[in-house]
Amino acid sequence: MRRALEALEGIFAEERFSPLEIDRTIIFEMVDNAAAVLLAPALPALTERAPKLKIRIRPAAGLTLENLWDGTTNLAFGFDIDRELPGDIQSATLFKSRHVAVMRRGHPLLNHPSVKAGIPVGAKVLAPYPYISISMPQWRSLRNIDLAWRAENPSPVRIETPYFLSMPYLLAQSDAYALLPREGAELLSSHLPLAILETDPADIRGWNPQIIWHRRNNADFALQWVRSEICLWFKKHPPMNPEMMLEDENRHR
Repeated sequence: MRRALEALEGIFAEERFSPLEIDRTIIFEMVDNAAAVLLAPALPALTERAPKLKIRIRPAAGLTLENLWDGTTNLAFGFDIDRELPGDIQSATLFKSRHVAVMRRGHPLLNHPSVKAGIPVGAKVLAPYPYISISMPQWRSLRNIDLAWRAENPSPVRIETPYFLSMPYLLAQSDAYALLPREGAELLSSHLPLAILETDPADIRGWNPQIIWHRRNNADFALQWVRSEICLWFKKHPPMNPEMMLEDENRHR
């Protein structure tokens, strides 16, 4: 009876967890843009409360689900936007944003009448110029994934690259343009001579980054805390003005 009562008391015992106790390496899977605009901003808040936390970044190479299933990846940013996640993979959207057009300063497109009038650029305006495509790895599909265009890309593709942070150098000496998530584009343009143009949501997708994990990790207090802190950071510091988000949604409707 005593053992039975102790077992019952254990059911209702409160588990105590402190981030100070995290002394392990958390393995993230992501592309270079995610490391710069999703992980880096939240990192100071993580390391301040969990000073022994260590992070290892592994590249996204098209096996995200398999790596989550076998536990070699703990958390990942992003997945194929055209596929649903399996039932045992869970996700949380960090914020809602947009893809924008990026080009060198002095690009001839900046003199287009619609650009000067402040009209967001779409397929018709962008079509005459060469395109540098961000091509994500194949998630067991037959093609690389261009994250930005809603339909077929109207421009001639000059370069395909999986590296977001290579874009300024590929754009610098040409009349090509790229479509990048707003936060990454703003980060790059703050250091390098790039121009950013708003895009027409009828032609170009939004960008709603998410963090994903395997359901088994719900019982891991350290992983639960890390992902909740990242989500909380972006809830407190949303990159995009909510009024602008609503305006974009209304325009797309």
